[in-house]
Amino acid sequence: MNKQFKEAYKFQIPARFEFITFRMTTEAMILLAGTTENKCGDKVGNTTLFYDLLSRMAVKAKVSDDFRRPLALKPGQAQYSELRLAEQWQMSRTRMRNLLDRMEQAGLIHTSRSTIGSVMTFPCVLGWSRPDKPYIRNPAFFNAD
Repeated sequence: MNKQFKEAYKFQIPARFEFITFRMTTEAMILLAGTTENKCGDKVGNTTLFYDLLSRMAVKAKVSDDFRRPLALKPGQAQYSELRLAEQWQMSRTRMRNLLDRMEQAGLIHTSRSTIGSVMTFPCVLGWSRPDKPYIRNPAFFNAD
């Protein structure tokens, strides 16, 4: 692995779940089986990048204050910053945006970009369960509030 960067970002996994139920297309599975090259020339698994996004998903309604402006999130949504993702993943914004676009085309995510706050939903996630909590159907998938 290239040691150009002093401290490597530690990719997150969605560890707070007991289980997650997915519905994926063949296109999504092929995309997740692939890799994306970062600025260092290292190949990062697309599954690793998808898990990193999934780990940011709200599991209950909350106000995210991780960015400049607080944003109300529903379960199944995640606030994100293209600039922050590009920095963390050590990719150009163009490459990172292209990857997000490919994930969206494959039905893994849906993005809504704005200057106030960009929000991502996960239409491939049917629902989830956390330890000692009931199963939650993904409002983004089932169009429920």
